Amino acid sequence: VSSSQKAAPAEDAESAASGSAALFDGTVEIARRGATPVRTTLAELAGLLSSDPTLLTALNKDGKVRVVLARGSAAPTRAVRDRLSTLGVTASVRVAREGVSRWDKVKGFIRFDWRLLLRAPQILRESYTKPSKQDYVYLATKTFGLNLAVRAGFAAAAVMKGDLTLLRAVVSTGWYQGQDSIFTVFGQTYMKFLGRMTGMLQIGQAKVGDLAFIYLQLCGLEFINRLVLGPIGLNPLVYTWDGLSLVFVNILQGMLSGGPLIPAINKMRAAGVISESVSMHLYQLASLTMLFGLAASFGYQHLYMLLTTATMIVSWGAYAFFAFVYKEKAPKTPGAKP
Repeated sequence: VSSSQKAAPAEDAESAASGSAALFDGTVEIARRGATPVRTTLAELAGLLSSDPTLLTALNKDGKVRVVLARGSAAPTRAVRDRLSTLGVTASVRVAREGVSRWDKVKGFIRFDWRLLLRAPQILRESYTKPSKQDYVYLATKTFGLNLAVRAGFAAAAVMKGDLTLLRAVVSTGWYQGQDSIFTVFGQTYMKFLGRMTGMLQIGQAKVGDLAFIYLQLCGLEFINRLVLGPIGLNPLVYTWDGLSLVFVNILQGMLSGGPLIPAINKMRAAGVISESVSMHLYQLASLTMLFGLAASFGYQHLYMLLTTATMIVSWGAYAFFAFVYKEKAPKTPGAKP
């Protein structure tokens, strides 16, 4: 047997010992009633208890043990308790980790990238897409057609009831039309921008930065909407706590109710239930649900609740139905025989 082979077990034992020491690297505090706390390390605890048997007796009688594992220690809590048990410790044992608090765990679960938010203007410029002819067609037919008629109808009704002055009605309608025009013409740019903002917020493994950005953006725009309109219907002043909280709730209602509409249409298209041309028409039809928000803006909160509830049932029901009942069709391979 060579000398290197003889030395191997010794080296293995030494590495195992060092690995065990690293695994259980940490400090120990022994607290007993009416006595000064004793502080030591996990590595030295066995020698301390064997050198002073009265310490172990007093500890098990009315004492407590607090173990703080080092940041690099990978020892599970149960393994630490088992180690103390082998030393004869039967007292209450509390195990914590150095530098890892509940807030640290929350920060590890929820991550927010401020740098991405600061780069938002640059990302928006980089996402610019030249509007197509179809975008301008939608601008003329939808934005300055149906959408304008609905908005003017809400404003006119409020003016005739005396809830809104003519000046506020004109300004609010113009503000709505301005927003609609920008998002209609530069819709493709906005969608690319949102796709790059996904990593701004991560909860666990889910990246929801785009949803968070949309929510805050909609809340900000709706705040300005109601600031222009003033208190109307069931809506209080928007800069009060009640008015501000109502904005947050209304936007959340709209996102929860209409959120699955586009994914549901995509599921229908993938299952072969509808054609691509039909899906494009359904996209435009689904976008009309954004007009439901006018009911909330003009103070028709009960009507808005009915509209969003109905939309939620349809959208979530359709998404669940086509997600679990229908299977996506495999794309056809060019040249393949039917």
